[in-house]
Parts: sequence; C-alpha cells; structure tokens
Amino acid sequence: MSPVLLGLDAGGGSIRALLIDTEHGPLATARRRWSHPAALGTGGMGIDLDLDLTWRLLCEATREALLRAGIDSSTVIGVAASAMRFATVVLDAQGEALFAAPNRDGRATGAAFELSRDGAALHARTGHWPTPIALASRMQWLARERPEIASRAAHALAVSDWIAWRMTGVAATDLSQASTSGVFDIAACRLAEDLAAASGMRSSVLPPIQPAGTKLGALRDDAARDLGLRAGIAVAIGGVAGLVAGTSAPVLPEKIVAELRALGDLVA
Repeated sequence: MSPVLLGLDAGGGSIRALLIDTEHGPLATARRRWSHPAALGTGGMGIDLDLDLTWRLLCEATREALLRAGIDSSTVIGVAASAMRFATVVLDAQGEALFAAPNRDGRATGAAFELSRDGAALHARTGHWPTPIALASRMQWLARERPEIASRAAHALAVSDWIAWRMTGVAATDLSQASTSGVFDIAACRLAEDLAAASGMRSSVLPPIQPAGTKLGALRDDAARDLGLRAGIAVAIGGVAGLVAGTSAPVLPEKIVAELRALGDLVA
C-alpha cells in the first residue's frame, strides 16, 4: 500500500482527522463535536479551552479514521495539524498549561480597546485592528490581571502549535497563525519584538516561524501510543488557508474547470 498521511484539525465546532493515501487521495475521515464552557466568574465573557479534552478527541478521531480506512497504522508516515485561529495556549517552562482559550474568549476586551488608541498604525503594520481575541490583547490582559501567569509564561502558542508541541515537544508556528497574533510585522514578515513588549510579553515566549509543511520533529512515544500510530514518524507544521469572497465563490479542481470549458465549447 502507498504511504499514508494524517491531517488533524481542531476547528470551532469539531475536531477532525483525515487520512490521505499519497498516491490515491483521501481514505477516511472521522469527527468529534465539541464545545467550550464559559469560564467561571466572567459573566460569559471568558471561554475556557480544555486541553485534556482536546487531546482525547484528537486521539479518538485518529483511531476511528484508521479503523474506517481499514489500514495498519504502520502505513502512516507523517502527520500535521491545523486549528482555529485566534485561540491561545500559554505554557510554562515545564510544558504545563497556564492558560488556554478558544477564539470566542473575550476577556481581553479592555486591553484591545487600549491597544486601539494606536489602531490605525497597528493595522497598517500588522494587517489587523486590535481585537480581544488576538494574542497581543490576551497577553496584555494576562500581564495586568494574571501577573503570576504572565511571569511564568515560556510559550504562547496557537492551538495548532500546541497540538504539534504535544506530539513533538517542539514549539513553532506557521505564518497563517503568526499573522493573527497582533505582533506580526507583515512588511518584514516576522514577529516584532517592540510590539510584543508593548503588549506586555517577552519576545522569548513567541515561537519561531516555520513555513507550513516544514518537518518539526518526530512523533514522541507517548503521543504515538495515544494516537495509535508508530513512534518516530514525521510531524510537520500545519497551516490555515482561507478565502473571503462574499456571497458565492465556487472553487473547482482544475480538471473539472477544463471539462466545463470543453462542455461550453460544445454547446456554443
């Protein structure tokens, strides 16, 4: 059998696993729906992300996809993860989670308003107006409201970064996630230390940026056991692609486009 790749995705409403035969295309998918509880004492403004649940659902979806595909896990040679943007996971130096929130968490609204005083300049530099769900706003809020967390922060990651870290122990991010942080200089195409400092965070907590598809490391033994995969396979940086196109924007494979054009020629 041809080698197989595994794609993982932690979206806003569900977690998904996709197995792809490198020669013949998709083999099987599996999905687990999830939701995120309101954080206590926040009046509904705060939303917590349960990382234990996240990992458990990723493992369940992976094992189900393997079962549906009817393949031996030894055929899987690599894995990569994507996830919702504007979600944040803060880890300490030992890898313990200090804070985790999905993209619906609004506790940093006040910090976003404060950053908005320079909103036009930040928009020109980062491509985003300050928003409560951006990393910059959340880290400023943590520095002010949870200084004990901010002082211990060693890594500030997107959820897809955290999944890759959970599989390899290596912290990194891709451009699609870094570009939503609020501290990414789009002209220089790099994280800006001055913007990080203005948001109350040390630049050392920001993960290095790697192009999507870059090999990050090898799948650790513990993660392999949980996922039902072979330890040591390649773990690559995932990425998020999107298209904002209004009411309708059909996206068709090139082969179908060619067939439609040929049909149009025949009709004409």
